Amino acid sequence: MNWKYLATGTGDPQITTFDGLSYSFNGYGRFILSKAVDNSLEIQAETSIFTNVNDASIAGTFFNAFAITTNDSMIFEFRMNNNILNSPVIDTYVNKNKLSISNPLSYYSDFYCSTNTSIVCNSISYIGSTNVQVIFYNGLSINLQILTDEVSKQQIVTWMSITIAFIDTITDYTKNLNGLMGNNNGDSSDDISNRLKEISTDTNTDSVIYNYASTCKLFKIFQIAIFLVFK
Repeated sequence: MNWKYLATGTGDPQITTFDGLSYSFNGYGRFILSKAVDNSLEIQAETSIFTNVNDASIAGTFFNAFAITTNDSMIFEFRMNNNILNSPVIDTYVNKNKLSISNPLSYYSDFYCSTNTSIVCNSISYIGSTNVQVIFYNGLSINLQILTDEVSKQQIVTWMSITIAFIDTITDYTKNLNGLMGNNNGDSSDDISNRLKEISTDTNTDSVIYNYASTCKLFKIFQIAIFLVFK
């Protein structure tokens, strides 16, 4: 399938912007991954700190939850649940209510627009308990997946990854986005910028990237977290 725009986030976290810039960002907390200037779309991410087998903190953070909304949709929250005996699963919440999913291998559901309950705005389908696909009416497609990596024989780390793609958008999001995923203007050199839109020309220094990207963190005085569960 040909995507119009594409961005990804995975690992500790490794981010690739819509314009193709790849960088690492070990920020801790809740951040704006991508937000439309006209507020028609917002995707937020939550990170946690890696721990070792003795539950001691180790260097690095990882994605453990995402919250997504559009101007016509409900708020969808996807959270990695590690309190499972066999393996982690993705829990899904719609406007704070947890979806009851008895068989994730065959789960599919449509959701109506928040502004017009006679029109379907998006759908959610599970591809097993660790892989979720969300499709919005405006062409936004989001894939969420739980991934694992064996660091050592005693240590296996687990995180959530996200792939954001636009198939055929009604809204032109060119130059219309901001956040950790960049501004989608076709130029990767200005993807690292702060809240004041000041651009860093140094995309190779971790400390510089961290300082600029940290301005995407959700502070109540500036932005409102769209996470409804586990506030």
